[in-house]
Amino acid sequence: MSQRELLTAAKISVEINGGFTVDTDGKAVGFVVKQLLINCAKYCAGCHITMTAENGALTVADNGVGIDPSELPLIMRRGYTGAAGRRIGSTGMGLYIAAEICKRLDIDFSVQSELGEGTTFKLIFPNLTKS
Repeated sequence: MSQRELLTAAKISVEINGGFTVDTDGKAVGFVVKQLLINCAKYCAGCHITMTAENGALTVADNGVGIDPSELPLIMRRGYTGAAGRRIGSTGMGLYIAAEICKRLDIDFSVQSELGEGTTFKLIFPNLTKS
């Protein structure tokens, strides 16, 4: 199933803003973005995603249920699944692999979340953005 089909099945709308050029591994960054979209389809069906690319940063934000503050520091650890992930049988590998890819490509990868408000992932491409 493609990401488009997955997002459509989960009734997720996507808005894309901005753009810039980056000198990096496009396939690897594509994997990271796909993982964020897959997670959104798993954990916040019916939500809205806004992807914004500007000033050397790509932000992927949703208006879903958010992540419990006690779980937030753990979500990128290998094999970690929070309460929601355990309910759906997640492996805990997706965000771990995404974080490892970013680390190896010198991309800053971070997350902020508020329960009931949504989650925002940010990829910052220091020294990789072309003018």
